[in-house]
Amino acid sequence: MVFIPINHLDNYVRPLKCLNDQGGRVNITVGRNIYNDDTVYPIAFNNLQSVNIINIADILDQDGWVTSAIKSITNLKFTYMTAQNSVTGISWIAIGN
Repeated sequence: MVFIPINHLDNYVRPLKCLNDQGGRVNITVGRNIYNDDTVYPIAFNNLQSVNIINIADILDQDGWVTSAIKSITNLKFTYMTAQNSVTGISWIAIGN
């Protein structure tokens, strides 16, 4: 997992008081089985945060479908599920405090 620091000196961050923005990339292998695993935040959040995830795919296989979802979000981690053969990673960002 890669930790991406965010510059908190930006003017848009101060009014929102988002002082615990975190992001990263997780390499995964999906295959025909559903990927269902936890990603733990490097720093725990005090309050429930917002999480956004983007699938990273090498190619879209001949199935022609992608399904993915965030199964649960806590202050310590999120659980992500996906079931598309060619998904090789996810990029994520969590915004909160």
